[in-house]
Amino acid sequence: MKRFLLLLVLAAAVAFAIWFGMRGKVRTASSNAAVVAMLPKETLALVHIPDISRSLDEWKETDLYRLWSEPALQEFLQKPLANAGWAGYDAEKLHRQFQRLRMRDTFVALTGMDNDQPEIAAGFRFDGRPEDARKVISKWRAAFERHSPGFITTVIEYKGHHVELMTRDATAVATAYNHHWFLAANSVELIKKFLDRFDADSKDASATLGGDERYAAAFKHMPNGYAVFAYARLDEYLEKLATRSPDAATNPQSAMLRQIQSVAAATTIEEGKMHDVLFVGMPKHGDDGEPARS
Repeated sequence: MKRFLLLLVLAAAVAFAIWFGMRGKVRTASSNAAVVAMLPKETLALVHIPDISRSLDEWKETDLYRLWSEPALQEFLQKPLANAGWAGYDAEKLHRQFQRLRMRDTFVALTGMDNDQPEIAAGFRFDGRPEDARKVISKWRAAFERHSPGFITTVIEYKGHHVELMTRDATAVATAYNHHWFLAANSVELIKKFLDRFDADSKDASATLGGDERYAAAFKHMPNGYAVFAYARLDEYLEKLATRSPDAATNPQSAMLRQIQSVAAATTIEEGKMHDVLFVGMPKHGDDGEPARS
């Protein structure tokens, strides 16, 4: 009996150790699900960072970051960064702001194309107090307006939400808060769709990106605990690209391009080492079109 109790205690201890070590990794799957539940099934591309502060901390332990931090390289990059408008950029200050917000599930998505115009959405979840988040984000907005003057800001009321719309010529940036989420999009209609999905009493999972077979096939090959994940649905784009080639019908490379359905990639950082996983989804030869891993 004593031996049985000892084994039971040891098993419980091992199970707890496994859970404790994997708790951050398992969370990436659930956090990814929270993001894709907001995105339409037709979404063409997605970049997801589950915990940007943690990823930055891990990045600072890598050899690549040490190379980036070399004074000679920083001196070499000063002029290009200044030309790109990044002069005086304070990465550490931005990192502290991320930590203050406790940002989670940062994402940028290309949700579709409307008359060859991209529909872009972005956002993140914050675990801090909403008033603190608004203070930090207002500073980002002010910096954006200084860097890109000429925008006109208006406030639109939509089903109890305040949507702030910044416009300049044909460019638009719409932002809104929903509970502990901050959302942004390049059109008012797109931000309204996001708010409607949040407020819906029942959500149809099959109508979201998570319900897309190509996305599901790609994501199941991604590692747990990733620092950053990216996905793109390329079938329609590559089909158009391949047909532009004059020898598209006979060129084997064009035929190969037309078979690519999706591409996904993820990076994990462990003990200062970066590990990458790449998945290319395409039909297997001679079957019913189940995606293959590359």
